[in-house]
Amino acid sequence: MTADSGEGVVRHERIMPDGRKRNSVRYSIIDTEWPMVRARLQMRLSEGRPTPASAPASTPTDHHPD
Repeated sequence: MTADSGEGVVRHERIMPDGRKRNSVRYSIIDTEWPMVRARLQMRLSEGRPTPASAPASTPTDHHPD
């Protein structure tokens, strides 16, 4: 099990300009999991590897200041 847990799928969450209905997958990371998730993302970025599509592209700073 990974620290970033898939919470579920919001079906037909958004109607796109072309009329398609888009689904969204929601993930969560709780504060105690963040250090491990952040370290894993930083390692991937330092190796030049792309982050997985499910990983956040930016680091949350509202609850975890550097």
